[in-house]
Amino acid sequence: MRTIKKEAEARAAIIAAAAHLFKQYGIHKTTMEEISLSMGKSNKYAYYYFKNKEEIFSEFGRQELARMLADISRLVNKENTLEGKIKSLFHARLHCVHNSIASYPMPLSEIGINMPAITGMIEALSANFAGELESLLKKLAASRKAQRRPGDCHAIATTYSDLMTSIDIRFAVLGTTVPDSRLQVLIDNLMRGI
Repeated sequence: MRTIKKEAEARAAIIAAAAHLFKQYGIHKTTMEEISLSMGKSNKYAYYYFKNKEEIFSEFGRQELARMLADISRLVNKENTLEGKIKSLFHARLHCVHNSIASYPMPLSEIGINMPAITGMIEALSANFAGELESLLKKLAASRKAQRRPGDCHAIATTYSDLMTSIDIRFAVLGTTVPDSRLQVLIDNLMRGI
């Protein structure tokens, strides 16, 4: 009988092995059997814990997203001022997302195949970023006694989140990053508007 702890350990080991193979060969070319064999297990071992490699990739994506969000939060919370937190939020997101993409590059042909998992990660990251930014903008507007209509901070945060998502996608697809100077222009314009 499997215990919960042993099952969690086995699943984590499978995800780690799969991540290594995904990075090396791509998701499309990696098989469940190769994942199992790379662990020194029988060729059907991974099937005991996951239905297919897409389920493994989805779980890997959830874990990678949780790690990124924790890293972003940690970096933002190091700042003492609202302006510093906002600036850190942008830089931390850019840094964490680009490091993740660079660590696990995916050929364009595989992005489409894995779109549901990728879309879920992008949407969750964007929603988290927009929520964090909206909260900081409301505090900043209140501290500056700025007059804002209800919903302004939400609209601004969502717009900037969409811009950051575009930057992330551009990096994932084209491999080009935004220079810090351009990111600073975005941040400066945002700060002037509040």
